[in-house]
Amino acid sequence: LPGTPWSAALAAASAGPAGPAVPSSRLRRRALEALKVSPYWKRMLDVPTPDRIGSALRTMGRTALVYLLPKTEKHPGAALVITPDGGVRAVRLPVLDLAAPELVAYRRTGSPERDAESSVPPPYDPGALGRLCDWAGQAVIEPLLRALPGPQGQEPSLVLVPMAELGAVPWHAARLPGSGRYACQ
Repeated sequence: LPGTPWSAALAAASAGPAGPAVPSSRLRRRALEALKVSPYWKRMLDVPTPDRIGSALRTMGRTALVYLLPKTEKHPGAALVITPDGGVRAVRLPVLDLAAPELVAYRRTGSPERDAESSVPPPYDPGALGRLCDWAGQAVIEPLLRALPGPQGQEPSLVLVPMAELGAVPWHAARLPGSGRYACQ
C-alpha cells in the first residue's frame, strides 16, 4: 500500500480477492434505501479528511482508526491507520487473508439464521470460533498493539473498520498469543 492514496486503498479492498465485491445483503439494501430519504444522506457521502478523523479520535480519546484490508492479488494484507494527529500510515499484516483456513472454516460454520441465503444449514464445527479468535489475535491484534502503543504506557484504544468478509470476525474476542487475553481486555 505504500504510495497508494488511502481512499484508493479502501476502494481496492472492497473488491474481494476474486474481483468485485459480493452483492449487498437484503438488510444492507433496506438500510441504504431508508437512508436515502434522510436529510443526512449527503453527509454520509462526504468523505472526511484524515485531519477531521484525527480530530474525532482526539475527542473520543482513541489511539487510531484502523481499516483492516485483506490480502488482494496486488497487495499483502494491511492495516491503514489514521492517528489523532491526522497522520496516515500502513501496517503490514501478511497473514490477513480472506482465504485463511480459520476464517474459511468459521464462515462455513453457522446456522440458517446467520446465513439466510442458504436453505441447508452448514455443518457445525464447535472449534471454529476459538481457532478464528486465535488467528485474529495473531494476524491482526498483536501486530497492531506492537505498532500502535497507547498513550503513556496505557493500552491503545483502537477503532477497527474491517473490510469485506473481515466484518464477520468478532475482533473484540481475538485472543492474544501467549497470554490468552482478549482484544477487548
